[in-house]
Amino acid sequence: MVSDLGTNAIKERLASSTRRQRMIIFAGIMFRSLFIVVFASAALWSSLPADTAITAVPRLPPADFARVVVGAAVCLGAFIRLFYLPKDDHAYLTWTYIGAACLITLALLGIIGLGVRA
Repeated sequence: MVSDLGTNAIKERLASSTRRQRMIIFAGIMFRSLFIVVFASAALWSSLPADTAITAVPRLPPADFARVVVGAAVCLGAFIRLFYLPKDDHAYLTWTYIGAACLITLALLGIIGLGVRA
């Protein structure tokens, strides 16, 4: 919906919340946005052909061209979803949990990787 777009929805949601809820909403928005941007980047990277430049896309074989078109459509859809915020507060808490779990996992992998390397 158009009313969910923009900073007005964020301001209204933050104004009617307590400090803890505001922190959860902020963390949820940040983790969700980061996830969608990383997802769109991975989709774009995996859909581009490895041995040609982006300027050679119109001259690709039909199968590779279809893969590029599907990847671009996924990126466009992810970019559009980036601006639609969740409607309930529990969704922000879920995104906060998912983001925290990903950060802890990446931190542990980094520590293990540094330990193996040393």
